[in-house]
Amino acid sequence: MDFWFTDEQSEWRAAVRALVTRSSPISAARAALVSGDPFDRDTWRLGTEQGWLAPIGPAAIGGLGDGIVEAAIVAEELGRVAYAGPFLSTSMAIRAISACDGSGAHLPLLAELVSGACTATWCVQDRLGLLDPTSSGTTATPVGGRIRIDGTKEMVVDGETADHLVVLASLDGAPTHLVVPRSARGVTVEPLATVDLTRRFSSVAFDGVEVEPSSVVGPPGSGADVFWELVAFAVTLLCADALGGAATLLDATVEYALEREAFGRPIGSYQAIKHKCANELLWLECSTVATYASAVTLRDDPGDSARRASMAKSFVGDALSRLAVESLQVFGGIGFTWEHDLHLYLRRLKTTELLLGSTAWHRERVASFSLAGAPTTATSP
Repeated sequence: MDFWFTDEQSEWRAAVRALVTRSSPISAARAALVSGDPFDRDTWRLGTEQGWLAPIGPAAIGGLGDGIVEAAIVAEELGRVAYAGPFLSTSMAIRAISACDGSGAHLPLLAELVSGACTATWCVQDRLGLLDPTSSGTTATPVGGRIRIDGTKEMVVDGETADHLVVLASLDGAPTHLVVPRSARGVTVEPLATVDLTRRFSSVAFDGVEVEPSSVVGPPGSGADVFWELVAFAVTLLCADALGGAATLLDATVEYALEREAFGRPIGSYQAIKHKCANELLWLECSTVATYASAVTLRDDPGDSARRASMAKSFVGDALSRLAVESLQVFGGIGFTWEHDLHLYLRRLKTTELLLGSTAWHRERVASFSLAGAPTTATSP
């Protein structure tokens, strides 16, 4: 695969980087830990005005529709500053609605999401680690002209702050997406304590939640038709976010190695430290190739997107977690302190390693693909 960023994509990256560097540096993520704010809303407003979500918005509302590479660029730049805003969650929701809503019934909601007027998230995992659209533990049952939803979704990104929940449930035995207001009666959001301090995850329970039939996105079963492509999209953005965090760590590690002295010379002059930095660069470069190969495949060859995304996640998750650990070794004692930013990135990268399927599960999934490009067996994390 030959791939180069276009001039427009490079300019897009520069514009996004300038905004997040100015408006939400890593110090903002640390400040949120003290204040308890879920994310920097001013930066989110500026970002949506800049068009962060436009690349994946449908063309009918002025979006690009297939701007997967541009969306990955935004995710990468947000990862550089460990931004906690709802970019990943809202992007997943937009993609899920767009993929299923062939009639355009939900275009008004999509327009609001893309503009930043509201946020949403994709509720897909019925219990920790499970990714399987055909065995959903969440049910949607027609009752008296309305639809009743029951079940629990785990590891929901930004479940506390999302205005809308795009829920995958079994409707008449067919995996189907429904849009549910977070404020609906019967919805309970329970924050989860995770190792990642820069992103928020929740358990969302639906206990007799009733919604109108218009909440159904697409025909029954459409959720299964697009499920793995949606997972591939989410995984690609996760990998891109990890690229940004790892790049920041590598830059900081090299800078520290050139400044920190031991036995009268910079520690970066010693071969052992050089090897660590060289390995980190290699892992980052290979991860970049894998991530953007997944993004391009999603755009140009969706039928192969599940395999490409699993290839990316299986490599990126392992490689960039190792990069963070190696950076910690170079920094030594100071890297273990709460005051140093390194642990924020390490925690984020470790969570990415496991989110939406562990690296080991994605590696098994790659192995399960037949020559025809489809998995030979159904597996779950």
